[in-house]
Amino acid sequence: MSYTLQALDIFERLRSPNRSLALRTLAQLRAEVGEATFTVLWQQASGGRPLPDLPGDADASPDEDTDRDENRTGMSLAELPQYVAMVITQGTMPQRQNLAEQLSEVQASLPPDEAVLAPLLACLLAALRGETPDTSLLEEPFTSLWQQFQDELESQKRQLDQ
Repeated sequence: MSYTLQALDIFERLRSPNRSLALRTLAQLRAEVGEATFTVLWQQASGGRPLPDLPGDADASPDEDTDRDENRTGMSLAELPQYVAMVITQGTMPQRQNLAEQLSEVQASLPPDEAVLAPLLACLLAALRGETPDTSLLEEPFTSLWQQFQDELESQKRQLDQ
């Protein structure tokens, strides 16, 4: 729950249209563990902040996803490895530099409760800059995200070679 909450915070801060992925994950968790257990877990993980409208909530705004889709300024954490791989294999040098600057800004402004993201962002930054990343500091679930990045990068390189 805490990683999903961290992802939700990042998506909201970036005004990401993919915020809905985190909300769907939370809704799925709520369905699996039940409302009472979910409420306790949410309060523990969020420090008492109010629960956002989740998919399936009767009072959730039907236009919420549409509004976010119009503002494609951000990226979900789950989509970030694929996007970085795409920029590395298909983007221009200015695009890679721009993404590296954006990720660097996000990394520098991470609050302490989101600092666990810093090693993954550092690895993605190194890859964007053509450097060898230090993956020794990655922990789950970020090692899985890094592996997704590696797999996606290899897949896109194979597609370009065809």
